[in-house]
Amino acid sequence: MTAEQYDEIVTRLYDEGIQPAPGLKTEIAYGSGDQMKVMVLFDSAEQFEAFGAKLGPILEEFKMDPGGPTIFEVHNVIQS
Repeated sequence: MTAEQYDEIVTRLYDEGIQPAPGLKTEIAYGSGDQMKVMVLFDSAEQFEAFGAKLGPILEEFKMDPGGPTIFEVHNVIQS
């Protein structure tokens, strides 16, 4: 996706009260051109899945198929 598409989706998530999502600790959007990627950190897999259930229909409206997420178990997070 492009930065513009990402921004439109984020605006929609806030407008619909989906964002900030329960359990969301960090969201990082990175990349350039039409290769923007998003990484999120949630407190639990269940909270991530609940967010995904709300995000999915919005992505469909934007005609985006993000595919399945790559999920990693977090060992540690250091924040300043």
